[in-house]
Amino acid sequence: MKNEELKGRYIYGIIDCAKNLNLGRIGMGESKAEVSNCIFQDISALISKSPVSKYPITRENVITHQKVLEEAMKNYTVLPVRFCTIAEEEGQIKKILEKRQGEFRNLLIKMRGLTELGIKALWNNLEEVFKEIAEKNSSIKKIKQEFEKLKSYSLKVKLGELVKKALEDKKNKEAKELIKEFKPYVKDLKENLAHGDSMFLNAAFLVDKEGEKKIDQKVNQIIDKLNSKVKIKYVGPVPIFNFVEIVIHWE
Repeated sequence: MKNEELKGRYIYGIIDCAKNLNLGRIGMGESKAEVSNCIFQDISALISKSPVSKYPITRENVITHQKVLEEAMKNYTVLPVRFCTIAEEEGQIKKILEKRQGEFRNLLIKMRGLTELGIKALWNNLEEVFKEIAEKNSSIKKIKQEFEKLKSYSLKVKLGELVKKALEDKKNKEAKELIKEFKPYVKDLKENLAHGDSMFLNAAFLVDKEGEKKIDQKVNQIIDKLNSKVKIKYVGPVPIFNFVEIVIHWE
């Protein structure tokens, strides 16, 4: 891409850094733009040259955005900026850093030493889960028996609704039980939407270094205890997307 087409500056995040950085060619775009920083006093914006046009929300682009932040996390506190935030020129970024310096500094202090961990929990055998629901729920057992006799469409609908509610109740109950195991070790947590029938927990935890160690230990204990029934997907440390997302509006 020609230099004249790279007049914009893509912004990845805000960091607590007052010196010039070069993180290498790990940035957005097919040719992987060089990532540097725009400094105002003791804070910086992580940036790379970019066309002033939207990047599609693809897996590759989202991962690139995240990887830049992960690289910066090795040495600095990082506040993620919303995906595809692009300034027309670097001067705009300096104005934002100056205008919002107090906000950014306070957040950087608050988030210093903290990272995000993600945990998803899924039932291994959904058929067994539905079987357990049907056996333990008297209302479902009764409607099921009536449906098998009458084959009524309205009974079928009612049965489906009861099973759906019972599944949601079980999801909520088991999610709460798992969160209770982790809660003593986290600074903050966020429950996200659990996708599909098998997933009952999709949570993000904000932790310090000691909390990260404790969560690691707890995850291993849970895997040993529930391995036959539950699959745990554990990721992190990752940028604190679930707890901070800087949104920038250009004036």
